[in-house]
Amino acid sequence: MYHDLTARDNGYFNAKLLLSQSRQTLWDGQTEDFSALLPVYKFGDKESAQGEQSNLDEVIKKSSIVIQLHKKSKWVDDCYMLIGQANFYKKEYDEAITSFQYIISKYSDQGKRKKKKKKKSADEESWLKEHLSHHPVANEAALWVVLTLTEKGAYTEAKTALSVIKGNPKFPSQLDDELAAVEASLYLKQRQYGAAIKALQTAEELTKDKALKARYAFILSQLYADAGEFSLSQEGFQRVIKYKPDYVTDFYARLFTATQGMQQSGTASSAAVSTLTAMLKEDKYKEFYPLIYNTLAEIELRSSNVEDAVNYLKEGIRTGDVNPAEKALSYVKLGDIYYEQTEYKPAYNQYDSALQTLDRAFARYKEIETRRDGLIDLVKALTTIETEKKLQYLASLNEFDLDKELDKMIAEQEAANQQEFLDGAAAGDDRNEGNTGEFYFYNATLLSRGFGEFKKVWGNRSLEDNWRRSDKRSFDEE
Repeated sequence: MYHDLTARDNGYFNAKLLLSQSRQTLWDGQTEDFSALLPVYKFGDKESAQGEQSNLDEVIKKSSIVIQLHKKSKWVDDCYMLIGQANFYKKEYDEAITSFQYIISKYSDQGKRKKKKKKKSADEESWLKEHLSHHPVANEAALWVVLTLTEKGAYTEAKTALSVIKGNPKFPSQLDDELAAVEASLYLKQRQYGAAIKALQTAEELTKDKALKARYAFILSQLYADAGEFSLSQEGFQRVIKYKPDYVTDFYARLFTATQGMQQSGTASSAAVSTLTAMLKEDKYKEFYPLIYNTLAEIELRSSNVEDAVNYLKEGIRTGDVNPAEKALSYVKLGDIYYEQTEYKPAYNQYDSALQTLDRAFARYKEIETRRDGLIDLVKALTTIETEKKLQYLASLNEFDLDKELDKMIAEQEAANQQEFLDGAAAGDDRNEGNTGEFYFYNATLLSRGFGEFKKVWGNRSLEDNWRRSDKRSFDEE
């Protein structure tokens, strides 16, 4: 009893707590892309694992000490399990498998061999059952072998190990939910989606954890949608919402539910628009506003409502500071619209803005960059032509009309600047005008401000030679 109490309540307990903390850190730290098929598990990437290295090494150290000092304790197999799991999260898969296989070979029959002991009183038995209850972990270790082989990419070996488990008539039914999840993960990695669906259905049905139920149902819904089974997909997303998951999962379940009808019919859905606009009124979805606006824009584009789509995308940009990645997509989509309409100057501006924050891993990054670069000379030429036309027009005006036109230009630009400030640069290039490197006469803002500064210094001057001199007679005579 001494070894059991000391092993469990000291080293094992502390090591288990450390492992739990690292596991949660890796899970929470892994960014999810809900537009892609979610994995069953979130184990973090190599960089995240390195961040937990010292913590996981401490788990191994504490567990090893318990094994060395308390060899007779029935918690030794649990300590080997912690060592295996710590190595797994460190991405040291071979070391992890060694620990799990040792547990299977050494402790599979644990609990069968019972030595005759002195009969204890009812009170002693009750206390021991409550405080020293222990469940052998050999079957869990077998599941971890499959999981580790799957993460390692050894799918054939993982399938073999899985078959051994499923062929074991003594495999405990209370682990069937975990078995189904491990099986689903393997099939998803192999893109065997039909088999993955069956395993996920079982996992969702058997697990008692509502967060896991929501995750399994979400992945199922994604698989059904990819297969064109939109009714089943919608049912799945509705289940996700009923499980009351974290707010991010809840949002995407509602978003995809709203757009399912649109995917089914191939037309815009008024119900989807109503749902999405209602979500814009809820502060808890604030960080998703850019995504909602982008989705609304896509719905409008399906109905060829280009103007409404553009307005939604501008709103997506205006609210995009909470989600820079989605803001970049708003710029891309807006650039695409302008490009298709041969409005090359605004198209260039949108693409250029997108590239400031767009992830280089984005599928269209190179295409957008090439398109932006290809527009540079064209935009300069168009701007030169427009500027020349404008200057020629101004030169043709008499002094009175010129003043009116300049005042109008300045007023319009000041109004535009004010609106841009209020909207947070909703519709245009969000770059600081001072560091764009744009030629002065290509920049409408700087040009109109220049007219204003000119009037402050020189007043109203007619368009003629030697306009800067107060006495022009000597030059005129020459």
